[in-house]
Amino acid sequence: MRTRGSQEPSTLAYSVSEQLSVPTGPITKTSGSLVVGTQGGTHDVVYDIAGPFKRSSNYREWKLTQPFTSTQLTVTPSRGAKTTAYTTYPDGRWGNRMWSGDGVGYVLGPIVSAKEALPQGYDSIVNTSNLTALAVVGCLNRINPASSQSLVTAAEAGKTVDTILSRAKKLADAYLAVRRGDVRALDRMFPGKRTFSMPKRVVVWGDDGTPILNRKGKPIAKYSRKALRPKEVDLLTDAARLELEFRYGWTPLVYDIVDSLKAIYAQQLRDELTKRDFTKVFERKEGSSRTFTPVSVPLGGGTWTAVIAIETKVSVKAYAKYTVTQPTGLARRLNDFGIFDIPRAVWELAPLSFVADWVIPIGDWLGAVTPKVGVNVIDSGTVVVTDHKVTRTLTGYTPSSTGPGSWPDAPFPLGSADSFQLLTKVRSPGLPIPLIPPHEVKFNLKRLADAAALLRVMR
Repeated sequence: MRTRGSQEPSTLAYSVSEQLSVPTGPITKTSGSLVVGTQGGTHDVVYDIAGPFKRSSNYREWKLTQPFTSTQLTVTPSRGAKTTAYTTYPDGRWGNRMWSGDGVGYVLGPIVSAKEALPQGYDSIVNTSNLTALAVVGCLNRINPASSQSLVTAAEAGKTVDTILSRAKKLADAYLAVRRGDVRALDRMFPGKRTFSMPKRVVVWGDDGTPILNRKGKPIAKYSRKALRPKEVDLLTDAARLELEFRYGWTPLVYDIVDSLKAIYAQQLRDELTKRDFTKVFERKEGSSRTFTPVSVPLGGGTWTAVIAIETKVSVKAYAKYTVTQPTGLARRLNDFGIFDIPRAVWELAPLSFVADWVIPIGDWLGAVTPKVGVNVIDSGTVVVTDHKVTRTLTGYTPSSTGPGSWPDAPFPLGSADSFQLLTKVRSPGLPIPLIPPHEVKFNLKRLADAAALLRVMR
């Protein structure tokens, strides 16, 4: 363990002056300093295993990654000064007070009270464990991945062909009819051709560019829209079918062809690339949150209001370095075509499995837990970086009473704030596979359109 930095408790200086007898009475003055206790300053702590870590092209000379934890805490107490007076008595008696120093800590309590210790009571709502699980699953999926899911392609080939066959035939017939100039054939293919028609009623405009109004001040005529007939409303279902046909008929077919070509030439591509002793892969996931909590505290002749802002940013990186036992063997070629990804293939063939993957990536998790045939992981781990910041700001002050001797004004400047920032970095060796699939909601415009089309067709 190594430490650096220092922390000192904050204080608040005060003074009270009063003239209890007027007009020539003595002025009494009381002053002092209070220990607020906010541990201001910076404190760093590092936990690691010291030693040389040689990084060379020959992984056999490496020393494996060791656990590492670093924590940097920066605490900033509030600073300010203000002099206020209480309401004067009818006979002229007066008094004032002055606060200088850490007023926010005095009103709300110290933001960090223990020296060289982590703050308590300001927890983050970011699910770091879920982000870590997602990063681990993504990284394991990148270890010696298959170039083509041939099992899924072969099983769904019939469905894909059936989905696009009729559309492809129509396109081909339309192309041939256009080439031959066969208008009758085009009329049969596309019946009910729409023609342009003027609206039944239109607004009558004057020469000055404004509508002509009737006695009631309204336009003489207005546009009218005819209601859609049931046949025209059903066109929405046709549009939904076309959307699904394109997204899950044509698009997968093209991707499957490309992936199959990649798998066929995967070995040739590996032979052409620069040879390395190992391969590096990684996956990064990020999350953030920001919350605001209002609080109120009675103190100093009134009630204070404040806002506690908590902002957290988390970045998780999972990494791995691996080698393949037989880079050009039969097992490697079978892996290129996804022969060993049987659990994922079974899941991909399940109806609407892709919809479930929008919320919980079950397919990726199955790919992560599937044993990596012929793979030797030589180094792996996760790195979690967290930036946690808390800021407390005074926002208001309401006096608890009115009249002579009451304090109508806040004794410390409103808008003053104290804060702390906690930066942590934790490196852990290994890629622990989560027992259950982590959740990750992945919706975008395309998937929302797909969901709408599915609901329309399946209703």
